[in-house]
Amino acid sequence: MASKLKDQLEWITGLAVVISLIVLIVEVRANTQAIEREILIGSSARLAEPFLSGPELFSAYERVKAVDGWEPMTEAFMEQYDMESAEAIAWLRYLIQIWQGVEADFAYSGRTQELESRVRSLLGYPDNQLYWSVAPAYSDEFEAFVESVVPDAAVRSESR
Repeated sequence: MASKLKDQLEWITGLAVVISLIVLIVEVRANTQAIEREILIGSSARLAEPFLSGPELFSAYERVKAVDGWEPMTEAFMEQYDMESAEAIAWLRYLIQIWQGVEADFAYSGRTQELESRVRSLLGYPDNQLYWSVAPAYSDEFEAFVESVVPDAAVRSESR
């Protein structure tokens, strides 16, 4: 009897260890996804903050681009909306932050109805449609998600 009880306790203990390991794996995966999301959002902020912080950087950037030429993305907004270069740069940095945030949410949460709704809403506006058509490449998974939510969004410029 004692031997049978001992065997049952060992089996239950082993099962508890396995369950604990599974829970631990799930928690580590969730924490890793949260960290990856924060990294994506942080990189977006680092890209936008210098251009939103003061006129000196805009001025220097304009001088460099006057010689080197504008990026296709900036040119597209300057032409479409008759923007000054500083306006186009600021607006693009804003859109970059929005879209990298959406990509970060996708990387963290996956496909959700809320995220699908946000993508549909964003791509309902011509400036976001223009941005999406000329924006640099995002992850293949995110681009496929956006394309599945708004099939017309698949039209992407070759110059990106």
